[in-house]
Amino acid sequence: MSDFKNDPGHGQLFKNKYKEKDNQPDYKGKFTDLDGNAMDISAWLKDGRNGKYLSLSIQKEWIKPESKDDGRPTPKPIGDFDDDIPF
Repeated sequence: MSDFKNDPGHGQLFKNKYKEKDNQPDYKGKFTDLDGNAMDISAWLKDGRNGKYLSLSIQKEWIKPESKDDGRPTPKPIGDFDDDIPF
């Protein structure tokens, strides 16, 4: 992952090479708001009465959650553990 940071109020868009459906954005990128917060920006190319335009969506930056998976299979319980153990 790149360590590049936009200056506040700046960002960039790139063609979405993974677009498969109409509701997915035509362009995606990163933007930094005026307070320095990282944001995700998406854009859809649309046709309107006055010609083509970009419809934009700006959201808080999505960060992939850390995985707790250590690669080992999850053990499955054996038997019914609600029974009293006769000792």
